[in-house]
Amino acid sequence: MTARLKGTLPLALVVGVLTFLWTDLALNFTFHWVTDGDLGNGLSLPSNFHLVVPAAFVA
Repeated sequence: MTARLKGTLPLALVVGVLTFLWTDLALNFTFHWVTDGDLGNGLSLPSNFHLVVPAAFVA
């Protein structure tokens, strides 16, 4: 059992890190051609809602 765990642990870590990086990139994607307006506190409204993060997890 421990041999199998040692074999799959690096794969699980890589998948976790890539998932974190993709989620961080997709949710913080605020270039000027994607945002629509300024809320006045440094945040911008998205021009339309994209299902990028849930679609990435399904894929």
